Amino acid sequence: MKRFAFVVFAVVGASAILAVGLQRVSVEGKFATSDVIVRNGKTYAPINDIAKAMGMVVVKSGSSFNLVRPGGANMVQGLRGKIGEELFNGRHRFTVVEVIRTSSYKPRFYNAGYEYTPSSPDQEILSIICRLKNGTKETVTIDLLMGKNTAVTDMKEQSYAADSGAGTDVANRGPRLLPGAAVDFALTFQIPKSAELKDLVFSVQDFSGKPNPDFRVSLK
Repeated sequence: MKRFAFVVFAVVGASAILAVGLQRVSVEGKFATSDVIVRNGKTYAPINDIAKAMGMVVVKSGSSFNLVRPGGANMVQGLRGKIGEELFNGRHRFTVVEVIRTSSYKPRFYNAGYEYTPSSPDQEILSIICRLKNGTKETVTIDLLMGKNTAVTDMKEQSYAADSGAGTDVANRGPRLLPGAAVDFALTFQIPKSAELKDLVFSVQDFSGKPNPDFRVSLK
C-alpha cells in the first residue's frame, strides 16, 4: 500500500496540538492514527490521517502537498497552476491546454454550424481549451458550465462569467465519467479587447457533495 509520510512535529507549527504515545497520534485529543513510524528521533504518520483529524483535506500539486479546510479561504483561492500544467484537487485532474483570443471563434467540440462572435465591437471572444479527468474510483456526472466560482479575472480586478448559452463549446455539458475517464471542452467568454488577463478559476460541479477545491490557473 502506498503511503504518504508526514513529519508530525511540522503540524505543531500549523497550530495543531499532537500527542504521541504507544504508537498513537491524536490531534487536540482526537485520535488520528496508530500507523506511526519513529525513526532517528522523528515521528512519521500518514498525512491523510492527520488532515482528516484536523477536519481538512490533502491537495497534491506536483511535488507539493497542501492541507486545506473545506469551504475555507484556501478553497476559494483555489489550487494554483499555469497553462499546460495538470492540477489535482484530490478528486479531479484539470488542465488548461490552450488560450485563444479572437474576433470570431468556431467551436471545436460542438458542431454549432456557426461561428461565435462578440456582441459589441469593443469586445472579443476568449476561448479556454480544457481537459478534466475523473480522479476518483467512482463514476461521476459533472456539469461543466455551472461551477459556482467559474470565471476569468483580469488585472483590473474585473471578472467575467463563462457563456452558458449560444457560445458554449462542449459536446455534452453534463458528461458521465468513469474512473480515469477525461472530457475535453472549451470555456468561452466575451471580454474587452483591452483586458489584461490574470486567472481562470474553475469549480468542479460533480454532485457528490464531497470537497472539491477550486482550480486557479494563471493566464498571464
